[in-house]
Amino acid sequence: MILLVTPQIFDEADELLAPRSAVLGGVLVMCFGFSAAVVFREWRAWAEVAVGTWLLAAPWLLHWERLSRAACAHIVVGSVVPGIAANGIGNSRAGMRPLEFSQQRGTQPC
Repeated sequence: MILLVTPQIFDEADELLAPRSAVLGGVLVMCFGFSAAVVFREWRAWAEVAVGTWLLAAPWLLHWERLSRAACAHIVVGSVVPGIAANGIGNSRAGMRPLEFSQQRGTQPC
């Protein structure tokens, strides 16, 4: 959601590539994130890693790193999303299902 509103909040909507990257990246992260939360599939987590990596690299690849606020939003979200997705991949490979995460800490499931 952060990426979807940053072009309007920071008044950088007149740029061409930054808002498009923000909206497309934000929509993809939300779609893959919501679908992975409903039913985890490793390919969805890898897709999130790819989208997050794109968001992290986009300011330099598209040469709009001078837009410090838009670039900062891309860098923050692009750093966090792959980390969360990689955590899900690691937990999945360890044989833990999402409902088992709370049981690992000794709490009772709802």
